[in-house]
Amino acid sequence: MDKLIFLNGQWQGGGLGPVTLYGVREIERDFLADLPHETIPISEDTDLSVEEGVFGLSPILKQFDDARRLLAEKRPERLLTIGADCDGDIASIAYLNARYEGDLTLVWMDAHGDINTPEESSTHLFYGMPIRVLLGDTICSERIERPLGTEQVIQFGGRDLDPPEQRYYQEKKITLIDAASGDPADALYEAVRQKGKRHIYVHFDLDVIDPKDFPDTRIPVEGGLPAEAVYQTLLGLKENFDIVGMGFYEYKPGEANRPFLEKMMRFCLSLWDASTAE
Repeated sequence: MDKLIFLNGQWQGGGLGPVTLYGVREIERDFLADLPHETIPISEDTDLSVEEGVFGLSPILKQFDDARRLLAEKRPERLLTIGADCDGDIASIAYLNARYEGDLTLVWMDAHGDINTPEESSTHLFYGMPIRVLLGDTICSERIERPLGTEQVIQFGGRDLDPPEQRYYQEKKITLIDAASGDPADALYEAVRQKGKRHIYVHFDLDVIDPKDFPDTRIPVEGGLPAEAVYQTLLGLKENFDIVGMGFYEYKPGEANRPFLEKMMRFCLSLWDASTAE
């Protein structure tokens, strides 16, 4: 298969109820009704507990394995994932990193570090752990066929990192691009070039945007980039690099900036089908 749109409504990683699952379903209804796409079953059971230091681990692992099986069966070369909480992107990123034999740069656009271990996390929420899982350095990492190297990762727009995350990023020399830097878009493009990989995966969490522009996300964080600046940054990535995968995450249903959501969905779908581009 050449291209795949994959819906992964895994919400348990956020631990605060299935609000982002409802966001995935709204996007499916409003933007994907006439497009072929694949989904996996998602539990809506809210009776969850901490297992092995992770809240809601049992349904998370089942859904993770379902996603892995689906991607292994479909074998897409390009992948658009519409997801609920950020940990749902693990399966998609891991799949493409293995498919391209490590020739992949991960651009993680997010207000949060998402690089904790269960032992380091004060909340035990899995959506704060996905990069660490992908690096093969914590729980569930045995499910990652080909772990990413730290040199493959660029964190863009982070401004709410826990102290253990700050230490890990510093110790491992993982590229961090601050939203408050002089020209974050140019810094990002240069960082991608320096990685020297032929393909990129863009993980996009809506909280990378300043909540004054887009508040309809699970955990908005002040001090982010303006919505239009983020959109232009994505256009630049598309124009200059080979985006083989994109994950769109953390939409909480709302109407505060519906035009921007529509604009972002047109961008995401343009990666899958050029006829949907503006």
